[in-house]
Amino acid sequence: MQLLPSNNHSKFLPVGLAVIALILIYFVGFHWFVMRHIAYADDIELLEDQYQRFSAITAQRDDLSAQLQEIQANRQNDTYFLQQENANSAAAGMTNRLKQTVNRVRDDDASCQVISNQTVRPRTQERFERVTVKVRMRCKLSDFIKVLHHAEESVPMIFIDDLQLYQQPPRRTRRNGQTVQNRPPLDIRFDMTGYLKS
Repeated sequence: MQLLPSNNHSKFLPVGLAVIALILIYFVGFHWFVMRHIAYADDIELLEDQYQRFSAITAQRDDLSAQLQEIQANRQNDTYFLQQENANSAAAGMTNRLKQTVNRVRDDDASCQVISNQTVRPRTQERFERVTVKVRMRCKLSDFIKVLHHAEESVPMIFIDDLQLYQQPPRRTRRNGQTVQNRPPLDIRFDMTGYLKS
């Protein structure tokens, strides 16, 4: 049984032992140091990327400040919002405004009138409190177009949503011995919505 290597392989033994010793020295003494510096390099790269992004944002500071001032100036003009203190008074104000508009634009009392209105509570919380009134009207189309036009142009802003128009069948009446078809006004239903100031 031979414990020592033969003379042919003995010249490679010191080199192999030296390599193994260097590997052990590296893992015991330097591996943690190298791995820590690799992690540092990754952190530095990440920080440099963040720095470039923040620098780009900072470069836009003057433009963003100007835009913010413009938004704040526009917000000071709050005439587009309903001026009442709460949703109930705002709904009453919108309904009253609608009735005044109808009285102003209709041809006669029978041609356009508000039949019913009902305040609807919002189901979700929003940035600005929404006030919605469900309205039912009987109105000639020409008069209703005037009502919509007035609502679109006036302030505070009121939005018309979920508009439904129903036409009743014409009624036949006899006048002076002749049959005349009377077309009744449209049955109109819609949601009228405005927003309170925050």
